[in-house]
Amino acid sequence: MSPVRKLEIAIVEEPFDKDLQSFFEILRRYNKSKAGESNFKPLSIFVKNKSGKIVGGLTGETYWGWLFVENLALSESMRKSGYGAQLLKAAEDEAVKRGCHAVYLDTFSFQARPFYEKQGYQLFGQLDEFPPGHARYFLWKKLV
Repeated sequence: MSPVRKLEIAIVEEPFDKDLQSFFEILRRYNKSKAGESNFKPLSIFVKNKSGKIVGGLTGETYWGWLFVENLALSESMRKSGYGAQLLKAAEDEAVKRGCHAVYLDTFSFQARPFYEKQGYQLFGQLDEFPPGHARYFLWKKLV
């Protein structure tokens, strides 16, 4: 019998980049062994004003043939200007160039579910009371 090894479990609020890289390497190696190469690639698209200041944007990532839209935000003065739809379309077009066939995202009840549905997204999941008094919605859309 081998001796029981004691390992440390540590909660780290601000991890070092090298520690995150080590952790994600473990995850990527396992995922690749089960599902193949992910072709993971981050995606960032920004809207800048005339002076170059960022006034909105979209962040996400593509992997395994999907685009995940992590964040889409515009400054208050830019909302309802059409830039949100343009950001989403630019991300979808880039995802297709990267070989993606679909996109998914989430939004809260106090955010933009009707906006995404207007862009062709369909609800596939909901968490109630997240945050309390609201809901979190999960939506997807086929791209090709």
